[in-house]
Amino acid sequence: MLIKIIRFKRKTPRSTTHLRRLLKYLLSPKRIESTGGRLMGPPQFDHLAVTKTPWGDVLEQFVTEIVEQFDFYVREAGVCQRTCAKASLSCEGVGRCIGRDKPTDWYVHIIFSFAPQDKDALRSPPDPHSIPAKWASSSSNLIRVARDALDFLGWDKVQPAVFVAHSDKDHPHVHAVISTAVFPDAYWDVFNFQRIQILEISNIASDAFHLTKILLKPSSYHTKWECLSRGNSAGRQKRTPAARGKSRNRPEKKDE
Repeated sequence: MLIKIIRFKRKTPRSTTHLRRLLKYLLSPKRIESTGGRLMGPPQFDHLAVTKTPWGDVLEQFVTEIVEQFDFYVREAGVCQRTCAKASLSCEGVGRCIGRDKPTDWYVHIIFSFAPQDKDALRSPPDPHSIPAKWASSSSNLIRVARDALDFLGWDKVQPAVFVAHSDKDHPHVHAVISTAVFPDAYWDVFNFQRIQILEISNIASDAFHLTKILLKPSSYHTKWECLSRGNSAGRQKRTPAARGKSRNRPEKKDE
């Protein structure tokens, strides 16, 4: 398993338009000839009021409602209710929370990618913490592994989150979009993890669920997953100039 935290360099803070565009892409079904479709199964929503299924004509409205809930939660988080109580101040209503500025990175997009050869193992992966559901789908199993890895990243499990499993690539993967603000006045600084730390977390979760580990150096962290589809779980190892020189200078064998 490979974990990738998406963080683009932006001149302006992330807006609700950015989140709406991202969720619309993640939740939109798309026909893929090689895999059958982009979505592996139904998405999962944490701490979000979902009244409709995000398919078809209601997708646009559905995404708008989810974004509004994300936005409201982030603006409300950071308002310390205890401070108001100590000062004997009466609540000024929702308007006070909505008027607060949001942090620059008020949500995080994390991708959990799995090796192509682990598709069979993900149909019924072992769970070291609880008894797996008997008829769980591969989609729910992928999300279950992703949630376990998030525990190592310090996820509080109290903020709004969207999980969706995709199969539009050779390797199955899970997209997680989670609020970085934590009610009432905390912040999940998930962007401070170094690549080597994320790689270690990936390998710990892979060991727990008997999945393929990624044995790459930090400099090769973003090596393409095509190496795994060829059965090489360690990835391509770059040859040093000295090694290339030895191979060029090696004398040819003569036929005896």
